[in-house]
Amino acid sequence: MTTETARGTDLDTLAVDTVRTLAMDAIQKAGDGHPGTAMALGPAAYVLWTRFLTFDPTQPDWFDRDRFVLSNGHASVLQYIALHLTGYGLGIDDLKQQRQWGSITPGHPEHFLTPGSRSPPGRSARGSATRSGSPSPSGSWPTATAPRWSTTGPGRSARTGT
Repeated sequence: MTTETARGTDLDTLAVDTVRTLAMDAIQKAGDGHPGTAMALGPAAYVLWTRFLTFDPTQPDWFDRDRFVLSNGHASVLQYIALHLTGYGLGIDDLKQQRQWGSITPGHPEHFLTPGSRSPPGRSARGSATRSGSPSPSGSWPTATAPRWSTTGPGRSARTGT
């Protein structure tokens, strides 16, 4: 039995290139941060947000939405770009204000500040801990009605509370 990987379309390529370009531009404009992780995760984020996640940008606090927790806080621009491109009310000007004081796109996503953001990644490994240990949308333990998706890096797994 062989597995064949589906070929992307020209639109898929354009979408991923757009994510990567927005990451470069936002970090350059901020004058702080590094776009490498956001650019590398661009294809994965595109596939996840367009083919797997269940969400409604008109209801960012929808009870049964899927959760995306970005453990890699330095790549928060990727989450902002995904929220922008999927209609969560983050405009291009919000992306330009990423990592700036008073913006709704701070250096690390904040649940009550950025529409569609579930939780801040916080210190090393917090995002992974949040994803795996968070209660269900109803606040009860231990089952969830909606999937949780997250990214993490090797540094997140190696650090314990630093």
